[in-house]
Amino acid sequence: MTTVSAGNVFESAANNAFKSQRPLISGVDHVGVCVPSSVTDQDIETAFKFYDLIGFKRKMDKVLEDEKCKTSVMMIEVKGTTFELYKQDSKMTNNQANSANTCSPGTLNHFSFRVDDVQAVHQKVVEFINNPEMNPGKKIHILEGTTEPNYLPFWDRGVNYFTVQGAFGEKIEFLQRL
Repeated sequence: MTTVSAGNVFESAANNAFKSQRPLISGVDHVGVCVPSSVTDQDIETAFKFYDLIGFKRKMDKVLEDEKCKTSVMMIEVKGTTFELYKQDSKMTNNQANSANTCSPGTLNHFSFRVDDVQAVHQKVVEFINNPEMNPGKKIHILEGTTEPNYLPFWDRGVNYFTVQGAFGEKIEFLQRL
């Protein structure tokens, strides 16, 4: 009887070829919590009062708007742990909105890894995704920032980021603060 260890299952020559000498990420940047569009601004302030009670401080408020939606973002932080509370109000028709990215109450929408060089990480992720031996069936793919990382006017100088859908459907953001 042959015994297969977890190391043998998860290690391969192809996988080792993609490993770098140093980690591509420098830590967790934030966890994104989706606020349903049915929630009022007053409800959001009530939620913040609770987070304030347990030690979180408001670090940023932003409103981004385009032809499809208005997105309100609040970043709150305690001891280096950041939550992004965001609400998207759709400007689309009901049929369009139903097919858009919606969320359930309290949904953890994504987690974001902080990186030092988002362009380099993007390039390595694209190489991984396009390698059929590493990503059979293309289960892992880029959701946002497919050709290059996107920019958002967050924090002092903005951020560049891209988002990947992992093999289990999880949303993983790679973010570089500028």
